[in-house]
Amino acid sequence: IEMEYLKEKVDAGAQFVITQMFLDGQVYLNFVKECRAYGINVPIVPGIMCLNTFGGLQRMTTLCKTRLPPGFLEEAKAANTSDDDFKAVMDKKKLLSATALIVKP
Repeated sequence: IEMEYLKEKVDAGAQFVITQMFLDGQVYLNFVKECRAYGINVPIVPGIMCLNTFGGLQRMTTLCKTRLPPGFLEEAKAANTSDDDFKAVMDKKKLLSATALIVKP
């Protein structure tokens, strides 16, 4: 049902799609593949959120029902020694995720 609704939006003139927050790049890649198979061919912008605290990570992943890659939560918890340490680890994770999403022709 969700893909039908999204397809209707695109057919009505949506020029791009922005995903919800994700922390597992494979979730994004699977979504793009499913969209393409459904005939949704507009650009799909990955929803990436800045997470500044461990508490924020916990709240947002619960609220958005975000799937985490194996070991992600444990690594984030270990980095929760200060806000700066946590932000540094999350920035590194975002960079690695973004790099993994670059699809080569």
